Amino acid sequence: MKTVKGKFETTETMVSALLKEERVGVLTEIDIQITLKEKLNKNFRKHKILGACDPPFAFK
Repeated sequence: MKTVKGKFETTETMVSALLKEERVGVLTEIDIQITLKEKLNKNFRKHKILGACDPPFAFK
């Protein structure tokens, strides 16, 4: 896990682009803010979990 400062949307875009450069794809995305609101009716800060995969490595 890595914590960075900056706008959430900008950071999310940057992380996705960097993963793509490394030929790593985002297979899943969990929006914690939305999930906690829907399931528990709780407000939470912007927070996402990206499930990344390197296909050749995963195949091995």
